[in-house]
Amino acid sequence: MVLAAGVATALVSPLIVLALGWWRHAGRRTVLGVDVFWPARTTVLAGLATAVIIYATTLMYSFSGVSIVLAMLLMRAGVLMLAPIVDGMFGRRVRWFSWTAFALSLLALIAVAAELPAYHLTWALGLTVCAYVGAYAIRLRCMNSLAKSNDRDATRRYFVEEQMVAMGVLIAAPAAVALLSLSSSIERVRLERTSAQELRRGVASLVSAGALGPSIAIGALYASL
Repeated sequence: MVLAAGVATALVSPLIVLALGWWRHAGRRTVLGVDVFWPARTTVLAGLATAVIIYATTLMYSFSGVSIVLAMLLMRAGVLMLAPIVDGMFGRRVRWFSWTAFALSLLALIAVAAELPAYHLTWALGLTVCAYVGAYAIRLRCMNSLAKSNDRDATRRYFVEEQMVAMGVLIAAPAAVALLSLSSSIERVRLERTSAQELRRGVASLVSAGALGPSIAIGALYASL
């Protein structure tokens, strides 16, 4: 379901960009006489980070025994604490309400830490949170470099290029892993075989009757967000 929702997001987001008419802001280069999409290096990095964020977010809400409120707190508090630090590193003014959000987020995490035995926390959950916050650290730096500008066209170019790279990764990454898994030898560890089977089932679930509707709904809502 996580993979299916990610692919659905990748299908809906370009439609939104086209509907807004922002595709014209994307970087282009002529290759062999053909005008092709050509993002800046920084937006390629931001797009990769965005793809990680999207999959990590969906995955966070799928852990058994972990409440949605706890998952959201761990992710959002991390970003709210990270953002003013990144802005400060780039010499940008950090307003008082940003520091207030920082302080409240810190208090919330302290409250969670004080009650850790009451939560169902696993290494997988911790790694997913780290991937989410780490990807945002990269994305926020890229935003400061390219997107936070009075030039509206530059901001839209960053957004479109970041989204197009991310959407490509959302589709290409699970497809590549699933295809590579087909060539695995029988001597591989059982865990690897099981993971490959899960990935194939995840990709296949996109077209299954039971998951198609919810996956499209999740993808459409995430893309709109």
